[in-house]
Amino acid sequence: MYGCHGSLMLLFASPDLGSTDIQKRKLAEAIASGDTGKLMKILQPQDVDLVLDGNYSLLHLAVESGQEECVKWLLLYNANPNLTNKRGSTPLHMAIEKKNKSIVELLLARKINVNAKDEDQWTALHFAALNGDELSTRLLLEKNASLNEVDFEGRAPIHVACQYGQENIVRIFLRRGVNADIKGKEGWVPLHYAAWQGHLSIVKLLAKQSGVNVNAQTVDGRTPLHLAAQRGHYRAALMHPTLEDLYCLTTILGLQSGAKEKAGCTTAITMAWE
Repeated sequence: MYGCHGSLMLLFASPDLGSTDIQKRKLAEAIASGDTGKLMKILQPQDVDLVLDGNYSLLHLAVESGQEECVKWLLLYNANPNLTNKRGSTPLHMAIEKKNKSIVELLLARKINVNAKDEDQWTALHFAALNGDELSTRLLLEKNASLNEVDFEGRAPIHVACQYGQENIVRIFLRRGVNADIKGKEGWVPLHYAAWQGHLSIVKLLAKQSGVNVNAQTVDGRTPLHLAAQRGHYRAALMHPTLEDLYCLTTILGLQSGAKEKAGCTTAITMAWE
């Protein structure tokens, strides 16, 4: 939104700018260009939470621009890290989404709502799980980020980590005692997401966890192995199989040769080889 100096000039190009808008323009230009000298000179305490276009705060702009020194100065002036833009994103959402770990640390050092949700109901931990960002995940959990907050699709952070193959994040969540069988929308558990996307190592990891139902069914009756087969991952897993792979995909997932879907379809194994 504020990716270049030119866009800032267009944003504030109106000849009818008042004194507040002129100050906003100067501050936005200083932050977008990383000119901390200018920022220090013109920033007033009452200006620190001025709202820009898109409901962006100055802190949002500094985070999006990756201007760590500007973030430091704004926080020194007690900028509010919990303000949201028009998408419901806080500066923390943006810092983690952009994988800017140093800025994440700066923000988490402040009094901040780590479980704030954006318009898609994502918390910062959802973004850390998506990115496989171990440091941010650990920092968020140290700040008591919730493992159980769900997005508009019913996905908790562990569902997202499983869907996108972030095994290290899954392991962190498991060590923190996450419910590895937590149900999301349509009854999908983490194992369904891992199988659907073909993340065999995560499938194996989850299948070994106490209390995990390896034959869990979605609302429409599909097991993890059904989902893997439908996406062709069963065939891929057996292309160069090890005994462990065969054990995982047949015995561990518990699909016996005679098993059938609710609707009377052929088994997932038959589907994989058709």
